[in-house]
Amino acid sequence: MNIDLLMVVLYFVIIFIIGIYKSADQKKDATNYFLSGRKLRWPSIAMSTIATNIQAGHFVGMGGAAYTYGLAQANFEIGAIFGILGAMEAPSQQVITRGGTILWKDGQLTPQKDASEETEFATGMVFDLTGEGATSIYIAVAGLEGSLTEARKIYRETTSNPLSHSVESGNYYKKLLAKSVTIVSPDEEFNEGYRWALVGTDRHFLHTPSVGRGFVAGFAETIPGWGSSRPGYAWYFGRDSVWICLAVLAYGDFKKVRDQLEVLGDFQDISGKFSTN
Repeated sequence: MNIDLLMVVLYFVIIFIIGIYKSADQKKDATNYFLSGRKLRWPSIAMSTIATNIQAGHFVGMGGAAYTYGLAQANFEIGAIFGILGAMEAPSQQVITRGGTILWKDGQLTPQKDASEETEFATGMVFDLTGEGATSIYIAVAGLEGSLTEARKIYRETTSNPLSHSVESGNYYKKLLAKSVTIVSPDEEFNEGYRWALVGTDRHFLHTPSVGRGFVAGFAETIPGWGSSRPGYAWYFGRDSVWICLAVLAYGDFKKVRDQLEVLGDFQDISGKFSTN
């Protein structure tokens, strides 16, 4: 027996002996089997979680990807997205669920679980708008890749003066319309629709830290949308973004087109797919 096989057999024998010894005086139920009787301390839980996640793909696949793409591949493990959702008024009902959707049924928010979507979270809130006079509900969303402290800071800055962000957004789009090529026709409805088309197109121009700036295909999840090899709409697709750029060139925002081409030049694969992994 060679030394490699001997070490593997010895490892399993030792694990088996320790397991038999430690379980001799333990209560045999589901809690002890799955949770070790809830006696594990946090270092053991942390190391167990990481060990469970380690596989051949990390040693071989991630090593190769790191050689190709550099330190950016570390985001596969260390990247974390933090998000905060809140409102300026307390809701009369609030539900949050992991994996699934929330339905409105018989005057109540009802979570519907879906085990296949464990990476998604859904939340629902109900506000009472039956009071006299006009009622405004300000809902704020803050999210970033970084730390929860940073997300809280952005959220507090947003909710401290919500109207300032509306004014800032309005001023931005006024400047956008002022510097863009406009079409004036006898049909005022057409003119207004054209202006809204400019605003709608510009809203798809996003900034992703460590990637760059460019046009996404739409607003949705970035999880796979058509098979495991393709993300959802909220991602940079070469074909979709270049089509958008034709329109953006026509109304004169050359800077955004240049940013888009730079992103494609940095991350588009020879196959045409856009990937940062």
